[in-house]
Amino acid sequence: MTPSLLAIWIILLSGAFWVRTPSVLGVAALTGAVLVLSWELRRGTVTRRRRAIAALMGWALVALTAQPLFVNRAASERRGGGAVAPSAPGEALRTAVAAEGERLVAAARRATQLSRDRTTAFREIGGLLPSEVDRAVIVAQAGRPFAWSGRLVVPLDSLRGSVGAIVTPFYVVLYAAHLDGDRLGVATTLLHGAAPALGLSRPLDRMLTSVDAEDFAYGEVAAASGVPGAVVLELKGRPILAARGEAASREARELTTTERVRWQVLLVLALLALVAVAKVWHRGRGVGPRVATLGILVGVVLLTPFNTFSNRSVWFDPVVYFTSFGGPFTGTAAALAISSALALLGLLTVRRKRIRPRSRGIAIGLVLFIAAIGPFVLRELARGIQVPATGIPRALWVAWQVPIFLAAVTVLLAGVAAGRPIVRDWIGVPRWVAPAIAIVAAILTPLVLSGPGRLPATFPVLWIAAIIALALTKRRRTLVLPVAIVAACGSVTTIWAATVRDRVALAAADIRSLTASDPMGVTLLDRYAQRLDPRGAARTRTELLEAYTATDLAAAARPAEVASWDPSGGLLAELRVRRAPGITAGVERFADEARATGAAFIREVDGEPGRHLVLAVPHADRTVTTVVLAPATSLVRPDAFGALLGFSTPPTIDPPYRLTLGQTPRLPVPAETAQRWERDGTELHGDWYLPADEGAVRRIHATVELRSLDALVMRGTLLVFLDLAILGTLWILVLVADGLLPRWWRQRHPELLRSFRVRLSGALFAAFVIPSALFGWWSFQRLQVEDAQRRNLVVRETLRGIAAAASAEELSAAATRFETPLFLYADGILASTSDPLLDALAPLGRLLPAEVALTLAQGEEPSAGALTTVGDKVVRLGYRAALASDGTALVLAAPARLDDRLLDRQRDDLVIFLLFALSLGGIIALAASGVGARQLSRPIHVLRQRALTLARGEGAPATMERPPSEFVPVFRAFDRMTVELAEHRRELVRAERVLAWGEMARQVAHEIKNPLTPIRLGVQHLLRARQDARVDFDAVLETNATRILQEIDRLDEIARTFSRYGLAPLEDAAPVAVDLAAVARDLLALERLGAGEVTWQSDIPEGTILVAAEERALRDVLMNLLENARSAQARTVRLGITRTATGGASVTVTDDGHGIEATMLPRIFEPHFSTRTSGSGLGLAVSRRLVERWGGSITAASEPGHGTTMTVRLTAAPGEVAISFAPDGHR
Repeated sequence: MTPSLLAIWIILLSGAFWVRTPSVLGVAALTGAVLVLSWELRRGTVTRRRRAIAALMGWALVALTAQPLFVNRAASERRGGGAVAPSAPGEALRTAVAAEGERLVAAARRATQLSRDRTTAFREIGGLLPSEVDRAVIVAQAGRPFAWSGRLVVPLDSLRGSVGAIVTPFYVVLYAAHLDGDRLGVATTLLHGAAPALGLSRPLDRMLTSVDAEDFAYGEVAAASGVPGAVVLELKGRPILAARGEAASREARELTTTERVRWQVLLVLALLALVAVAKVWHRGRGVGPRVATLGILVGVVLLTPFNTFSNRSVWFDPVVYFTSFGGPFTGTAAALAISSALALLGLLTVRRKRIRPRSRGIAIGLVLFIAAIGPFVLRELARGIQVPATGIPRALWVAWQVPIFLAAVTVLLAGVAAGRPIVRDWIGVPRWVAPAIAIVAAILTPLVLSGPGRLPATFPVLWIAAIIALALTKRRRTLVLPVAIVAACGSVTTIWAATVRDRVALAAADIRSLTASDPMGVTLLDRYAQRLDPRGAARTRTELLEAYTATDLAAAARPAEVASWDPSGGLLAELRVRRAPGITAGVERFADEARATGAAFIREVDGEPGRHLVLAVPHADRTVTTVVLAPATSLVRPDAFGALLGFSTPPTIDPPYRLTLGQTPRLPVPAETAQRWERDGTELHGDWYLPADEGAVRRIHATVELRSLDALVMRGTLLVFLDLAILGTLWILVLVADGLLPRWWRQRHPELLRSFRVRLSGALFAAFVIPSALFGWWSFQRLQVEDAQRRNLVVRETLRGIAAAASAEELSAAATRFETPLFLYADGILASTSDPLLDALAPLGRLLPAEVALTLAQGEEPSAGALTTVGDKVVRLGYRAALASDGTALVLAAPARLDDRLLDRQRDDLVIFLLFALSLGGIIALAASGVGARQLSRPIHVLRQRALTLARGEGAPATMERPPSEFVPVFRAFDRMTVELAEHRRELVRAERVLAWGEMARQVAHEIKNPLTPIRLGVQHLLRARQDARVDFDAVLETNATRILQEIDRLDEIARTFSRYGLAPLEDAAPVAVDLAAVARDLLALERLGAGEVTWQSDIPEGTILVAAEERALRDVLMNLLENARSAQARTVRLGITRTATGGASVTVTDDGHGIEATMLPRIFEPHFSTRTSGSGLGLAVSRRLVERWGGSITAASEPGHGTTMTVRLTAAPGEVAISFAPDGHR
């Protein structure tokens, strides 16, 4: 354990503790650990890469320490009474407005100098002002708009001077104007937007707000005097407005800062956690540091309050996922994902240590236990899924899928590890069985599901069988892919079934809310009444909207209907929020009652649907304000165009359920039928009977759509692919950290990059993927075009009907009839709308989009379509051109409905199908490319093997039975080359033999010459002794005769050796059955009778060992090997015989002599080569010649100074039956 690793552990724990409870103690621990780690990084930075890592870590650590210190200083200031200067935000705003004025004046002046060509002017005007906030530039020529750009939200009917401000109930806009001849240039910037217009715009002052200022308030210039913190805003030195920054409270500033810093600290902790894991997982690290680091990270998960980051992502939101099953480890989706990843890493550590059950009984018990609890553990984890009432976005599906999948992988890998002692490489369940069972179970899940979301009690048996089959799968290769498939299928089906049950529960809760009391609604209405002006009610819809957005009722996002009534009972104005247009019948009676009694009241009444709350507030001028608050139910039809007023719209394509009101039964309904769920095809249907007016009951029908099997299979398959990609990425990262993958790549990448098979596989895969990707891109583009065309068609038909039946003055009536808001542009500027609120808010801006204006100006097509952004929504608009009697170019615009789920669903289904087809096709193409490359490269592989076989001289190489027709000439040519090469080899052998004979003849002549000299000398000596009477002739004769006979014996040995080596194959006798064991025992007995200090050892099996050989020659071969061992000054010689699987035998002669040098070892079988100064050097050459003639082989292995081992392999005797032996331990 290094100091840097210890410092990282301390940082992780203290950082998590600070995130949980910000305190000075946590900052002190962080600071100390950061100093230690910084010193270690400084000391260890040797290479450039390490310097870069050190710099990155240093930056992260500085942020980790500085941010908590900043938060704690802010807390200290709060306790000490510190405050932010109230004038600071105002001064920043004044500086920004002055700079903006300079920008606007310059843009207005340049606008008058644009090209006289309208198309060119439109292109040039777009670059006059930046677009990070709502700005606009308009140039008018001869009194009419000529070109424009940007977003304008207020009318420019009357401009007071060259610079100034326009103030409306919802906007404050700065402007600058410049007149040059017949041209007038106007540039505007949105300074401020009030709710709900704030959600539709991008004002300048929002860029200046921070934790020190929540908002800015504006007023007349004279109002700035005597107001603390107020400043006067000036444009080109001219005072235009007074402004004051509304400073946030100290508690709010501290809370905002703490939340921001907590998030930054969490990101740094995540980076340090990855560094710690990579550090301990590096090759060479022991198990101890890994387990300790995982334990530290588990402590970090325990300490970190993930739910405090719920506004950052659904991963941290306990509203969409929470279960108490695992305590803090399952409090959020992020906590479960991290905990599962840590458990997976811990399991990999245990597997690396090879910790296994001690016996098969324990292993079987563990497998059964894991298989039994596995499905139920996943089911308990899935109980934490909570479907939002607004529907399930795709990001939420991923946030559920990933952590539960990782948990499932961990459980399954535990089962696999437990089942390892049960199976072996050659026994066990095939690899495809467990994934097949899981896929079948996943497909059956939507088929066997019944209402209200129940599965058969015996259904988990399939998953238990899949887990058992996985644990008992053969271990020939890694089981990562089967485990991942089973886990992915299990998690997908478990999550889907859990969402179905939760959607049913949501429908039931929605229906129950229709008859439940609403105390929160009463509180909201009471607060609303307190905010109303007691002097009188609002006279216009704009005033109603202003009053509504300033109350808590707007923040609650409840469907409401606000109306104001005149003293005579007539309707002054009405506003419906988050519900369809119209007036609830009977509300005027409550207004009359409040006017008559003079007292405000809140009353609960029966409505359509459910129980409604009605607020009636009388005013001093006998006007009345009423508010009808509907229950939060999907039965209330939302406003399809609420986004145009700054209110939320239906955010999902598929709602979790649908409720419809049925007919009121004529007869009473029994209590047992009050709630009932049934399945009908791909839908779950439920019926409720609730009390209605006058003692009757009302039927409410609930529908939970399950979707068709093919749609579910496609979506589930995509999630499975996502799971496999995630696990594959994690697995690769572990291999990289462990050093295995880089080492494998270094060893194999040259071969892989040059491999014909790899290149062919890549080419085949690319040949499918590239056209498929292009087709998918084209199909997606085509899909978007067709979707736009369908929506444009609907809007175009609506506009055609309005243009034919209504004039511009009848917009409101036409909009009511077609249930579509309308916008009328005159010469490119918004002239009127169907709703005064749309005119006040200008959600689309007051300028016709430039591309639409140019398209319609060409006159080729009277209609056009375009996309525009309204707040956080993208709205499709249709435009239709007309010409007024005075020559004014009119354009009528209408938006497409935002709740058209049918088109959205069709588009979504097509996108899913494209992704499914491309993903599945890519995987199939990858597999097919591998198979195809293997098949196409097989002939080349066979040719390569044949070439290598020929190069090694191992006899006739194997060939393909039916090669592809294109390779038939190649194989024929190779066969001819093989025949020719064999002939050349035979000729080479003959040539080598001739050379060997020549060399042998020279050597034999040399060998013969040596004994001839003593013979000649002996004969000459005899002749002289015969003539010399003084010499004892008999003694000389005896001496010389003995010497001559010895030399003659030597000549005879040389002749016989030469004769054996040069014997032609045709003269060789055929090998016969020879008892190898008897020959070996006899030779060893003879050697033991001889003199010397050699110890002769034997390892000869009992009985007869028959081999193919010649007994006399076999004796010579073995005797030569034994004598060579003696000549090598060996002290111990061992002769061993072992049977072979083919029925033959192997003889080994091992000695502990001086051995043979490695450079000489390849030449010992050459004729006349010898490692000794004496001897002919033909013994091993003759022995090899004889053994190979018998069908065997002879080899040598030696280590200088340690001895030599000679091995003779002989084939089975003719007629013998081969006996096969299994490897040791498996007989």
